[in-house]
Amino acid sequence: MFNFTIGNTNVDQLLYVQKRINRLNQEFAQNELHSYALAPRLLPVRKKIADYLTQSFGVNYNFGGIYIASGASSALAILCKALLSAGDQAVVFAPFFPEYKTYVEAVGAKLTVVQPKDANFNIDLDKFDMSITEKVSVVILNSPNNPSGYIISEQIIYDLVQILERKQKEYCHPIYIIVDEPYRELSYGKSVPFIPQFYKNTIYCYSFSKSMSLPGNRLGFFATLPTMDYHNEI
Repeated sequence: MFNFTIGNTNVDQLLYVQKRINRLNQEFAQNELHSYALAPRLLPVRKKIADYLTQSFGVNYNFGGIYIASGASSALAILCKALLSAGDQAVVFAPFFPEYKTYVEAVGAKLTVVQPKDANFNIDLDKFDMSITEKVSVVILNSPNNPSGYIISEQIIYDLVQILERKQKEYCHPIYIIVDEPYRELSYGKSVPFIPQFYKNTIYCYSFSKSMSLPGNRLGFFATLPTMDYHNEI
């Protein structure tokens, strides 16, 4: 039996990453390098990430929407706690990373699972439409998918967004997409659409664990767009 749920790399760290870590250890005093940072983390790093996302995908980010986290898992846990309350619902597509269930249920919310349309793991849009009730605040998308490797196409993203836009108007509250993309670079020549280009209420989560082969370093971030809608609650 093989467990495909944990993407624990068996590839050595990239050489330039090793060199950079060694250089940082030499250039900075240890109490400065390993000290506590502000909660969102260092401003120059957040600016670099915002610039990278803007230049790479043509979507305008600024540093105020960037929050450094201990990997994508930590980002997902933080966001579930921020966006979900007891009695709310979050929607995921099967198969899915099992920790999603833990993050959602930890705040008293319910996880609704949409089964795939066929053996190729294609998304069933009709089932998705029916799953979006008034209690849904969050939809978690993982592309490329863990564990199936399925990549959501632009057409499917467009169709999902149309459903969510309609449901937001009907229920008069935002429905957020949380994108979990630690495997973006492991697409083997396949194009991976950038979901925030399609839907402004998308929160983008990323981990450097897979792309740089350093999962034990626990480094990632989440990014929100300045145009994102917010719940009007007191």
